[in-house]
Amino acid sequence: MGKPSGTVDRIARAVLYEGYVLYPYRASAIKNRRRWTFGGVFPRDFANAHGGAEPCRLGMESLVEGDPSGRIRLRLRFLHPVHRQAGVVPGPPKDLEEARHAAYRPVPAVRAGDREFPTWQEAVERDLPVADLTLGELASGPRELPFAAEGGRSREPLEDADGTFPGILERFQASLMGTVSMAAHPLTEGSYHLRVAVTNETPLPGADTLDRDAAAPYGLMAAHLLLEGEEVRFLSLTDPPPAYREAAAACVNEGVWPVLVGDPGKVPSLLASPIILPDYPKVAPESPGNLFDGTEIDEMLSLRILTLTDGEKREMAQVDEQARRLLERTEALGPEGLRALHGTLRGAGEAGETAPRRFERGQRVRLRPRPRGDAMDVVLRGKVGIVETTELDYEDRAHVSVTLEADPGRDLGREGLPGHRFFLDPDELEPLDGGEQP
Repeated sequence: MGKPSGTVDRIARAVLYEGYVLYPYRASAIKNRRRWTFGGVFPRDFANAHGGAEPCRLGMESLVEGDPSGRIRLRLRFLHPVHRQAGVVPGPPKDLEEARHAAYRPVPAVRAGDREFPTWQEAVERDLPVADLTLGELASGPRELPFAAEGGRSREPLEDADGTFPGILERFQASLMGTVSMAAHPLTEGSYHLRVAVTNETPLPGADTLDRDAAAPYGLMAAHLLLEGEEVRFLSLTDPPPAYREAAAACVNEGVWPVLVGDPGKVPSLLASPIILPDYPKVAPESPGNLFDGTEIDEMLSLRILTLTDGEKREMAQVDEQARRLLERTEALGPEGLRALHGTLRGAGEAGETAPRRFERGQRVRLRPRPRGDAMDVVLRGKVGIVETTELDYEDRAHVSVTLEADPGRDLGREGLPGHRFFLDPDELEPLDGGEQP
């Protein structure tokens, strides 16, 4: 079973790390003390012991067209947690071999050299090919398919400046196991109601004594499903064809929402995502990479990272490899990289695409306000404006503030004073090529 296409893989990886570590990106921050914000699938033992407070199952239902010979390939993707325990070693040991086997005292963080290493939960990406079945096979009866991910335990001695080993990092990763159930129920000739369920069957003795954080290493985090078809057509649940609206409304999804992914105009794949996405989602082309923060806003978070103190940046770099790379990438952006993140607005385009419409401060635009019965629509129509800011209202709708190029009081508008600054929707502005770009 081949790897997903580039477009699909970028979206799936963004989903995988959504909420992985939240600003201010430090293990000591209150926001990061509750790990794994999206897509957690905990062991059945834990869910039963705690009254279903955390799910042990995710379920996806969707619609698909195709002949019985059409194939569906299913991948289960998730983050496999690794508990990293910091420990202080008495003594300390004088050589590496002694440090590897020495007893240690668990602590929230341990210092070695000029670095501090906190107790934390890291993760390893898992991408498991689970099924490659025809619609005919799925329609003949439910299929129960096992999956597994190996665990392990390791130690990393931490060396001090004097060559001794005052601490260790011990990493523990549980072995995971579970089942994937798949079935396709015929709707009409050539169409099916597709069902997929994932259950975490990892044994967890003493589950009733564990809290969520202690149970997390036995869970699937940011779990999602990726379905690719051969001679089949996945149908949108967000905007189903008219003939399928009733069947789409009958689909029940637990913990995920299926959307079409890929390049519009090509045969799409289906992503069952733990966060709600539109069909054909895209990663913004100006985004330098994942910021790991739920509902991330690239420009705002990048600027906040740059305002961290040197001590806070050191702590961020020591959280784990993902946070360290984020810090390095942000500090390497430079003025041009930061400017590229500013003022990009997007609206719905044709065929479900996300069509970019970019506005930068100082850009010249022609005003085309929609008729709303407001006298200002007549006054502003056709005027040349200068983009000053882009802003969101209380309903998260984007608006662009402009001043009029010919207004002698334009400086007052630039300072935000009323009467010289006007707010329009992005689609009410026509970019003007050339001209001054202050």
